[in-house]
Amino acid sequence: MEFLGEPDGTGAPRLAGLRPEPDELRDLWHQLGDALAALADLGLAHGDLSAYNLLVHRGRLMLIDLPQVVDVIGNPQGPDYLARDARRIGEWFLARGLSGGGSAPEELLAELRERARLGPWAATYVGRAVG
Repeated sequence: MEFLGEPDGTGAPRLAGLRPEPDELRDLWHQLGDALAALADLGLAHGDLSAYNLLVHRGRLMLIDLPQVVDVIGNPQGPDYLARDARRIGEWFLARGLSGGGSAPEELLAELRERARLGPWAATYVGRAVG
């Protein structure tokens, strides 16, 4: 574990407490997509992703609270967790002005499902509520 913040001890703020300008919002969205894609490449989902589990330090996005990471293949509800993560965080970004015609969460989920190599069988899980 490392401290993410300033030398004076001020910690990096949670994304939930920020109101990024449009360009910064778009950059943070792309950083998040890259981070989630890296997890999906390993067959994993955060499992409890929200703007409260993301820190921003000097323009750099950092995922936190990873102990609940979920195996999207081995866990029968794994695809549900992946869908919930994409929906929740996508809605947060859309509510703050991310452009994309309202399809950002669906596009993110489609990419993550492909990267996690979820087959057609997993589609039956995607609409169900988790937790």
